[in-house]
Order: sequence, then C-alpha cells, then structure tokens
Amino acid sequence: MTSANKSVVLTAGHCVKMGGASGGAWMPNLNESTGLGTQNSVNSFTYNFALNWMFGPYFGNEAQAVYQAAQNTNAV
Repeated sequence: MTSANKSVVLTAGHCVKMGGASGGAWMPNLNESTGLGTQNSVNSFTYNFALNWMFGPYFGNEAQAVYQAAQNTNAV
C-alpha cells in the first residue's frame, strides 16, 4: 500500500548492538519458557549521533492485518 500522506513510525531502543544485528526481532513481552510473544519491530539502523540506540519500524495495526491475511491463505 502506498500513500503520499503515510508516514513511517519508528521505535527506538537503548542498546549496544553492532553490525550484523540488522533484522533481529524486538519481542518486548517474550515468554522465554514458552517462546511466545509479540514482535513489534526489527533492528534496522542507527545514527552516528546516537550510537547506543537502535531504530526500527513499528509494527502496528497494518502489520498485524498483513500477518493475519497471510495466515489465512492456503499458500504453500
């Protein structure tokens, strides 16, 4: 979906991740004993002026809708 009026919502977390961490899941409520939780972002980028912070896109309602649609298909 594209729209000139859409903006990207970012989230940030204080961390000391280095190169190679891109794509790592952000699971703020992960239950380590069951492995279940909600993913709300992935490691995407840092800024030179904020080296101890990692930024990523926030997975909100639209991302949830895409996930649900994919779960309801018969794709192989």
